[in-house]
Amino acid sequence: MSICLAAARREGADVESARAQLLELAARYAAGVDRRDRDLLLSTMHPRARFSIPATGIALTGHDELPRVFELLARFDRTFHLVGNACYEVAGDTATGEVYCQAHHLRGGQDFTTINRYQDVYARGAGGWRITERTVVIDWTYTVPAGGLGPAGG
Repeated sequence: MSICLAAARREGADVESARAQLLELAARYAAGVDRRDRDLLLSTMHPRARFSIPATGIALTGHDELPRVFELLARFDRTFHLVGNACYEVAGDTATGEVYCQAHHLRGGQDFTTINRYQDVYARGAGGWRITERTVVIDWTYTVPAGGLGPAGG
C-alpha cells in the first residue's frame, strides 16, 4: 500500500474511494493508449482536457485533438505504459495528482523507454472522474534491445 493510500485511510472512506477511482482512471488511460482504443482513451479525459508534454512541445486540447496521440505513437510497433506510484489530493469533486509511469515504445527490435510523471488535475462529474489537465514530465529515457514480441492485441 502506498503512503498516499495509507493517508487516505485517515481522511475517510470517501477520499479513499476517490483515490482508488483515480488510480483506476490512470490504468484505463494506459490501456486506452496501448490498445489504440480511442473511446477508452477519451472516456478518461474531460471533453475540454488539456494534454501536454513540455519536453517535446506537444500540446493538445479537447476530444477533437486528443486522438492525435495515436498518430504520434503510430511509428511504434507496440507500446506498454506501466503506471505505478500515485499520490492524490482530493477536495470534493476536484483533485490533483502525480502518477509515475514507465512507458515502453517498441520499434525495430528496440525498446525506447521513458520514465514519466503525469502531473494531473481531475474533476468528478455524473460520469465519474476525468482528467482535465495532464502534463507529462519526462524524467529520463533509455533504449535497450527488445526481446521477441508476443501476439498483438487482446
